Amino acid sequence: MPRDRSVSAGALEILGKRDVKLMFSDDTELLCSDVHKDVVKITAGDRVTIVGGQFRHVKPRDAGVCQGVVFSVEGGSGVRLMRADINGCGSIGVRGQMTSNLTVYRCHIHRNTFNAFYLQSCGRVTIASNLIEHNGNTLQAYKSAEVVMVGNRIVDNSGFNNTEKTLEINLRRILTGQAEK
Repeated sequence: MPRDRSVSAGALEILGKRDVKLMFSDDTELLCSDVHKDVVKITAGDRVTIVGGQFRHVKPRDAGVCQGVVFSVEGGSGVRLMRADINGCGSIGVRGQMTSNLTVYRCHIHRNTFNAFYLQSCGRVTIASNLIEHNGNTLQAYKSAEVVMVGNRIVDNSGFNNTEKTLEINLRRILTGQAEK
């Protein structure tokens, strides 16, 4: 998509689609005006790729708190987010639920109230070469397996009881298979 600014009251929804590739210029903005809605919602999508663009809510409610997610991925397999600016004003930057082969590559994930990433019942998730900064937390993962984070620059994701050092130690333990005792 060429440079543009699109504002919608609801999410851009990709439902049950296969082999879809959306390419945005880096300065194209896709905004959601309802802080309770997701900006982009991909449900039961297989091999969906989004490249480029800036995604966020128009403005947060109550000095920075939104309930909507920037990217919601539910079900399906092979979803890739690449070179996207996933700007806060969202409670979560990328939420994956019951999804496999989710890849987030070379994105800027920032200013999300609660988490940059929230994963539940996901498998084979790759978070690589991203700038992840100024979020409440970097990652929360429940019942998820094969989550790989590599080559990311993680800066000041220190809200809600997680300091950078604690997060670094816990991620190292997860990646090396050492449970916390």
